[in-house]
Amino acid sequence: APNFHPAMKYATPVRKALGIKTIFNVLGPLTNPAGTKKQLIGVYNLSTAQLMAEAAKYLDMEKVYFVNTSNSFDEISLTGETDVIEYSSDSGIKNFRVDQDSFGYVKINIEKIQSDSVINNSKIMLSVLKDKIKNEAYYVVAANAALALHVAGNSDDLIACKDAAEESILSGKAFEKLNALKNFGEKF
Repeated sequence: APNFHPAMKYATPVRKALGIKTIFNVLGPLTNPAGTKKQLIGVYNLSTAQLMAEAAKYLDMEKVYFVNTSNSFDEISLTGETDVIEYSSDSGIKNFRVDQDSFGYVKINIEKIQSDSVINNSKIMLSVLKDKIKNEAYYVVAANAALALHVAGNSDDLIACKDAAEESILSGKAFEKLNALKNFGEKF
């Protein structure tokens, strides 16, 4: 955020010094400098997700999904049900849930996707996007990408969105996009 959001660069030193979640954990995604109209936002707890959905009413957004699994994970984990709070400029706020069955996957054990470091997280990400290894992390990445495609309007069918997400990974397009983002970020 400090590299891409002009206002956040001033808040970063204070946030790091505090070492706790602050209002900036909420404001950052809501004030996305890319000016997105449709967005998938992971939120660390359900009550905050609800507040963010209420705030989205006052922003220039078309549709946003705020996701939370088990009132602690800010993404779809495929370990159980994920709450999705949808804000739509057309229809207001609605709640729904997705789980592994929504994507045609099996429930996974949380221990299979947990990591203890940024380095291990990077290795897991590369195993999915570069090496295209179909493991638990692969399915979690595809499910999250599928929901992003769904909110973007790619398809109303989550399975079709999941298929598109998997095709992007397996074709190498997702890895190409990761590299493009990395190269873009290095300019700052």
